[in-house]
Amino acid sequence: MSPCTGFLRFLRQPGPWQRGGLPLLALFLGGAPLWGCASRLASQATLALPVVAEVYESERRPEENLDSLACWPAGGWVVATAKSTHRLLVLSVADGRLLRTVGEEGEGPGQFRRPNGVAVVADLLLVSERDNRRVQVFHLPEFASLGFVGVGTLRWPYGIAAFRSRRGVEVYVTDSYLGAGGAIPPAAELGERVRHFLLAVRDGGVESHLVRSFGETAGDGALHMVETIAADPQWNRLLIADEAESARDLKVYDLDGHFTGQVLGHGAFTADPEGLALVRYGQGGLWIAVDQYKTRTRFLVFDRVSLRPLGAFTGRVVANTDGIAVLNESTGAFISGGLLAVNSDASVAAFPLAEIQRVLAAGGSCANSPLRRSSPAVARN
Repeated sequence: MSPCTGFLRFLRQPGPWQRGGLPLLALFLGGAPLWGCASRLASQATLALPVVAEVYESERRPEENLDSLACWPAGGWVVATAKSTHRLLVLSVADGRLLRTVGEEGEGPGQFRRPNGVAVVADLLLVSERDNRRVQVFHLPEFASLGFVGVGTLRWPYGIAAFRSRRGVEVYVTDSYLGAGGAIPPAAELGERVRHFLLAVRDGGVESHLVRSFGETAGDGALHMVETIAADPQWNRLLIADEAESARDLKVYDLDGHFTGQVLGHGAFTADPEGLALVRYGQGGLWIAVDQYKTRTRFLVFDRVSLRPLGAFTGRVVANTDGIAVLNESTGAFISGGLLAVNSDASVAAFPLAEIQRVLAAGGSCANSPLRRSSPAVARN
């Protein structure tokens, strides 16, 4: 479940958020808590949270079993993985219209078996396929299959995060392989929960190699049941959602696969921690995390720099969300970008980032929240 990230352009423009004693920009970038202590979130009824209205919902297609989202701003698309129909849905980010479908069930190029995670890096689309045990790479906009990553290494791939570095495309894939009887493996066998590959495109195809496999096998950093992963290369961070009932939190690793000692949201998630999306503004911004509440999804928000909890909100309709993505462009119903979210495995809904910002800024402080342990952060140049 990989996010497409961007800039909150409305924060750069003159407006009411810049008036008053402390600009809201400072609240976002300085890490000041905005709304509701995260320690209260687990016990707070969903209906008591602030509500942000969806600006649209796509046509419901329950037979698809939608999971993850990634957006391609150059085409104005959001791409959704459809696990049950073994294909991709390509929707307009402006209004949620279905533009086309891609793929069919199978093992060949352009075919899928239970596609799950999806990520976009420039003109590359990467899709993890759980039951084909691989990542397939496409060139956009024509969806030409360039090849596969992780064949023979990946056992049960789910989430994917990717970004371009000086040496190529860095690809991180969660590998939620099972133990005997379909159970979570013993702790000693959890050391390969994340696979890190380096990818390059040459001569119309892909070349890749495994950089490392990693994961703590004991303590707070142990990765028990993993799916969603998201990267923030500027701050040398990976956020990895652990869905095990004993955890239900976000582990923070660095890009070299080392656990940082930071855990976010432990005790705040009432259900599975699912989609993650990063909203960037310079070196600051927000992390938005899904709490997969069945009747109404709760979105938990953390400061990008300090990782302090900032608050939570719900939509009017969206429930049981897996993947989310952030759109940075002004298009259609979005004046200043939007948050896209899967609704009950059947549709994609959208929220305006400006309204999320307004709702968060309207609340109180949670400066004393105990739900984050961390050391000072230093941005990478």
